Amino acid sequence: MESMARSALILCTFSTAVLASPQLRGSNGTHLATSEGLCSNNWEVNNNGGENIPPGDNPVQGVTDPDGCKQACSDNAECVGWTWTYGKCYIKSSVGCMAFDPAATSGFCRPWSGPPGCGGANFLMEADDVYCDPTQTDPLQFCPGEVACPNCGSNHCACPSAAYCDPTQTDPPQLCPGEKACPDCGSNRCACPALLAPAPAPAGSECSNNWEVNNNGGENIPPGDKPVQGVTDPDGCKQACSDHVKCVGWTWTSGKCYIKSSVGCMTYDPAATSGYCRPWSGPPGCGGQ
Repeated sequence: MESMARSALILCTFSTAVLASPQLRGSNGTHLATSEGLCSNNWEVNNNGGENIPPGDNPVQGVTDPDGCKQACSDNAECVGWTWTYGKCYIKSSVGCMAFDPAATSGFCRPWSGPPGCGGANFLMEADDVYCDPTQTDPLQFCPGEVACPNCGSNHCACPSAAYCDPTQTDPPQLCPGEKACPDCGSNRCACPALLAPAPAPAGSECSNNWEVNNNGGENIPPGDKPVQGVTDPDGCKQACSDHVKCVGWTWTSGKCYIKSSVGCMTYDPAATSGYCRPWSGPPGCGGQ
């Protein structure tokens, strides 16, 4: 019942990219384009590889952002995809399927759905425009996945992005980022599994290595948006958890450290780095080992 009550406090998305009729949207993590669109929307933290135009490290000059890179591809009749990485734009004569790359934003063109078999038209992309009110404390408001509501200085704060999929879609199936299978959570909107699990912790370690772009939800110590003071990076957050006997996990997000008395399995969150402690492998069934 407590979990259900918390779920009721999650503010609904104003707009979430689903596999209904595709609509053109901004650079917010959605990948679908209009049915007549030449190029996809932007795939954040993804790279589609392939062959540059011209070959080699020859970025397009005068481009200053991902949208400009997409336009450069759209303007070149031979371009089928693009990648913006480290402040440079590369347009491409061939591309592969998207692969996770935290330093890149990419897209497909001609067609916008990308190469056959890559699932470009079958991904349920990141939810966007999810908000919560951190001033509500009795009871607390939570973001999806029971993530603590961030304190942005107002009563209308954007929740961290998360990726969701619909396991009831089977022909073709919906996939999570990294082309992972959609988990069956018992509904038609399930949180995608974690990406980039770290190497196992050394023998005798109390805490795991850092899980980048992941959040393990749970309950903060103390409850609510009360980050640990004086912590400046993820490793410091892990140390803060290690130093607290009741801490079983931690999350570093938006420049803040949260240590936790309970945690769940990791789910994709591009704004977070997290970890488990006591044990370093996390809760049973989460695959931490």
